[in-house]
Amino acid sequence: MKLPYNIIKEVVFDIDKKQLIDIQHSARLQYNLLKLDAVIKAKVEYTKQKVRIIYNPESADNEKQKMSLNQIKQFLEKQGIKMTNVKTLELDYDYYKKFYSIAFNPKELKHNLPYGSK
Repeated sequence: MKLPYNIIKEVVFDIDKKQLIDIQHSARLQYNLLKLDAVIKAKVEYTKQKVRIIYNPESADNEKQKMSLNQIKQFLEKQGIKMTNVKTLELDYDYYKKFYSIAFNPKELKHNLPYGSK
């Protein structure tokens, strides 16, 4: 899977403490977000009360499944997150600089052996 650069979006939701019930609820929410084809990466932070989603927007010019911000909000409401007093921050996400290049060209090499190796 190779996506053209600068076409995907990141959205951050600041959620009230009462909305994320417990850590298990947060983990289920993250799992259900990751099952969506348009979501590339999702992170639900229970302690910080934030939901970060990197997704393929409807304006993207690629063949991957697309999703709008309103569809994400509707999905979160079905999962029990009320979107009435939620702060939303939507950003352009540079896929190459923030995701691809870090994964395949790390800034530093690991000098320590993996656990269990001698």
